[in-house]
Amino acid sequence: MNEEMKEKLRRIASLSKREIGDSEESVKINFVVPILECLGHNRLDFEYKYKDIVIKEDLPRFSKVIVETKNYDKPLDRQLQQLERYCSEEHPLLGIIANGNEMRIFSPSWRFRRPFPCTLIYYIKRKELENDNNIQLLENIISKDNLRSGKAKDYVIEREKETEETEREIEDTKEEAKKEEEELNAKIGELNQKIDDIKMQINNLTAQISDARSKRDGRIREVWEKLSLPVPVIPQIQPATIVSPPMVPPVGDLPQVGQTVYVELPSPRDRNKQPSWRQHNLIPVRRDYRSFFPGYGIEFSVDTDIEELKMYITSAPAGTQKGDPIAGYYIKGETIRWIRHHSELKPGDRLKFTVIEPYKKYRLEIA
Repeated sequence: MNEEMKEKLRRIASLSKREIGDSEESVKINFVVPILECLGHNRLDFEYKYKDIVIKEDLPRFSKVIVETKNYDKPLDRQLQQLERYCSEEHPLLGIIANGNEMRIFSPSWRFRRPFPCTLIYYIKRKELENDNNIQLLENIISKDNLRSGKAKDYVIEREKETEETEREIEDTKEEAKKEEEELNAKIGELNQKIDDIKMQINNLTAQISDARSKRDGRIREVWEKLSLPVPVIPQIQPATIVSPPMVPPVGDLPQVGQTVYVELPSPRDRNKQPSWRQHNLIPVRRDYRSFFPGYGIEFSVDTDIEELKMYITSAPAGTQKGDPIAGYYIKGETIRWIRHHSELKPGDRLKFTVIEPYKKYRLEIA
């Protein structure tokens, strides 16, 4: 692409909302069409009919492009049904949706890739069109020359592979972290068992001390009674006690007002069974954000779409002190009412907690 066309794209990036206009037609004429012209397309090549833009003139069958435009400020997340329908009818190389602020590019023919939103390959903000990398990627996959020669298809396939490799890497990272967490939890369980064993030994030894005292006191009484003298007061020696280690301070700083964390609902290990969080009406808490919530067993308030509910952190080894800042793996309490109210929740959904008052009040939403 020559410098003149790049400069035109940079001017498009700097347009204001007023210059583009609010309507779908304004977005098409003042935003999308100028971009396509910079990429070598001619307005006369666009087949409109009932679709906003269909580019297929002088192009191979596999290089067709469909563009759907929406009002300037309209969110695109829930506006993909129409584009998906057009793509199933036309079988294009690319499906594009734009609203004046951003452009999302999909690869509808991506093999075994469902549902349609998962075929997203590029997401570009209009203001980022001044970036040479974004200009280059648009030229790679949408320029008329590359669509006509088949190079655009090669770039799309390369992007698909890159995305799949990244997803595999993410899944591997998650799996490694999960295994590491399970191993660490197993070690914690072993240590807790040792603690229980030690406590039992201490109790046994304490009982033996009590028995030894009783025998001692009995023998001393016998000696004094033989002398026909009153038994003196026998000083009591306290058994040895174990001093508990100081409470471990919370990991990280005190959560701030407005700070958020996201909790992902895990899948069951056995796909044929109900997830444990659904079965027991609990919300899981990971170690890396445990300090976001108050100590073990301490009640806190949660604003929800039902009403304000009371919850607390639970699930810790026997003997855990109330208020322990790192103990507990789940949020319990009136979670049962909220989870049952949201029967649509499924594994993979994310819950968003926002601090209203640190360690006292939070807001709970479905992210």
